[in-house]
Amino acid sequence: MLPAPPLLEGIVRVRQRLPLWAGYATAVVVLGALCGRQLAAHAAAADPHGFTMTGAVADLVPGRPAALRVTVTNPNAQPLRLTRVAAAAGAAGRSCPGSLLAVSVFDGTPQTVVAGRAQGSVTLTVTLAAAAPDACRRVSFPLTYTGSAEQWH
Repeated sequence: MLPAPPLLEGIVRVRQRLPLWAGYATAVVVLGALCGRQLAAHAAAADPHGFTMTGAVADLVPGRPAALRVTVTNPNAQPLRLTRVAAAAGAAGRSCPGSLLAVSVFDGTPQTVVAGRAQGSVTLTVTLAAAAPDACRRVSFPLTYTGSAEQWH
């Protein structure tokens, strides 16, 4: 029996905060009027054997799921099989807690291999709570990415 490949942990933090644009309409025109939201994040790994993750989602609307495409860059010569990718949101302000932003987790399925010195991607789902207050307009949610991968042969 062969030994299990080493687990590589890539814990990364957001390097910059980019705006989440929010446009609320008047109470008279609520349906279909909530639009123009964007969320983007960029992260870099501190571990020299780790990997980096970047992601962005546009048109984030309260209560409506949106796709967050996370690009994983593998700077190593060895291919990696991603086993987990997650993003956690921090508070965007005193009245706009990170708990209002739900982000799904990639659990390794479908199998995703990132070749050595290449990029791959996974998609997470981001949902801003339907009851997000006006305080969440034009704010930035800091994201903390975490991920793990195995060396792949």
